[in-house]
Amino acid sequence: MAGFVDDNNLQTNEDAYFHEPDTSGIVSRMNHDGQVWHDTLWASGGALSLGKCQYHLMEWRFVMSGAPVLQGGNFVDPVCIKSADGTPSHIKQLPVGESYKTLGAHIEPMQHQKTHFNTLLAKAKLHSRLLASSSCQAPHTWIYYYSVYLRSIGYSLPVSHLSFTQLNKLQQPIVPVVLSKMGYCSNTSRILTFSCSFYGGIDFRDLRLEQGIGQITFLIQHIGTPGQVCDLLAIVLSWFQLCAGVCYPVFLQPERPLPHLEGHWLVCIRKVLAHIDGALERTKTHIQPLQRMRDLFLMDTACNSGLFTPAELKRLNYCRLYLNVLTLSDVTDAKGNRFAPGILDGIRSVQQSSSKGPSAKQERPSNETWALWRRLLHIFGNKHQLLFLPLGPWISSGPELRRDWPTFFSPEYRKIYRLSNRKYEVCSQVRHCVYSFLPDDTQAEVPDDAIPVDASKVSDGWRVMPPSLALYPEECVNFPATFQDYVDLLPDYDAMLIQRVDFLGIDVYETYESLLSSDSLLLVSDGGADDSRGSTGWIVSDDTGRRLIRGSRSVPGLDPRSYRAEGYAMVSGLTVLKHICLFCGHINMLPLGKLYCDNLGLIKKVLYFF
Repeated sequence: MAGFVDDNNLQTNEDAYFHEPDTSGIVSRMNHDGQVWHDTLWASGGALSLGKCQYHLMEWRFVMSGAPVLQGGNFVDPVCIKSADGTPSHIKQLPVGESYKTLGAHIEPMQHQKTHFNTLLAKAKLHSRLLASSSCQAPHTWIYYYSVYLRSIGYSLPVSHLSFTQLNKLQQPIVPVVLSKMGYCSNTSRILTFSCSFYGGIDFRDLRLEQGIGQITFLIQHIGTPGQVCDLLAIVLSWFQLCAGVCYPVFLQPERPLPHLEGHWLVCIRKVLAHIDGALERTKTHIQPLQRMRDLFLMDTACNSGLFTPAELKRLNYCRLYLNVLTLSDVTDAKGNRFAPGILDGIRSVQQSSSKGPSAKQERPSNETWALWRRLLHIFGNKHQLLFLPLGPWISSGPELRRDWPTFFSPEYRKIYRLSNRKYEVCSQVRHCVYSFLPDDTQAEVPDDAIPVDASKVSDGWRVMPPSLALYPEECVNFPATFQDYVDLLPDYDAMLIQRVDFLGIDVYETYESLLSSDSLLLVSDGGADDSRGSTGWIVSDDTGRRLIRGSRSVPGLDPRSYRAEGYAMVSGLTVLKHICLFCGHINMLPLGKLYCDNLGLIKKVLYFF
């Protein structure tokens, strides 16, 4: 019996988590692995077709914003495989943007799929010409469309990620020809053309759905079949969820936009699921649990706030991945009242907690990107680094915590545990709230009841607040009692937008409940300027027209114009709504339905961004 294997791949990777990637080392290992592969096949009676072999050399580099960019490595010494008689064969290196054909699909590391699309488009046009010039009648045309065209074009779609526009271009040449051959008008409505016959349609298959259904079917089949592909897909899905950084499974709620997610194939699946109003549910979600009360996922807030563009969300995620943080508790101290030291500036320090799980390879973004990061954290805290709403008690403790902290305290043993060289030094109490510098012992794990605490160095040991007082130490301010006290702690760029706010006879909490219970809120704003003075006003009502809150303020700056006043009015109203939510303990924005103003220039500017 003769056997034949074609289109096989070999990958050689370098673990570059702790050192710079060595291109020459990667190529040397690839040369060795290729030679072993060739010799093993030769010994078993097989052979590599060295003339058809080729390779890509891929290197990732990070630009100033923190974005990873794929580059093709240039290597002087080519990969050389010696045949059985000792004759060397040089293996061709392909640029990262050049595709190779494997199992009917053109694939390149850059994942642009331009060659793949152009190949399918040429094939679709050929089918259209052949069918148009043939004498096929309606039954044979239908057979050709389903058995030849769809099989030819749709074969590689499950592993593709072509856009809806590209897929529509692929089916444009063939659809009018098939319609005409079957006795329909070639300009028949495409909605009717691609509808199923049960609802009165013609039963054409939309390639946009064909690709999506193929992708989903491929994912479900392989993730449920034990083997190497299943294991690789599980790893990819776990990393996809980690990079998303949200509190829900990314495929269970695909309608929620996640513009910061990178990649192609999995992002394309989310887009298709959202298009068909579908979802994928898995038993293992890869979602990390929250560690304490009132904790939340950072990227959830960033995406729901409406304060960042898609490009800014990507840069925020680079900062998050660099720091290896996920939730608000990851960027605060153990008390949960203030940000961890250096976290606002993107500084990784031994004073911060560290993740026990894997970390993404991410270089430090630029200072401009860290300014965006501070904008995100200022949603939760003021300029003094104090949280507007302190975090609550710990939900998990001991080894169940997903992060390591510099210091733990065990209420049962009345001892602290200091992290040092991946072990915990056990320190006993020497006086009230002070624990010895010299450890009694070292342990691999902390006790089950141990919770993180903050420790400060004093003359004779580590000063630690008892757990019962750890959340609200005396040196920290209390959470503001009134909305005005809350406003006084805000950063200047937010506080300046909030001056005179009237809750129309009720307090802020009752106003918040009324706002939250409305199906759709209306914000009407207006502004004007006279000589060197400008003023603004705005009002919020529910969908029944009931007025709930209003505000006004003067416009800062010299010689303000009407446009600036109109803009300040709208931004002021939106800012007040945001901080009412935060003050009342709700992070997500309210159900704002419509914005009204009488400045056409401002409306055009708002529509440009949204």
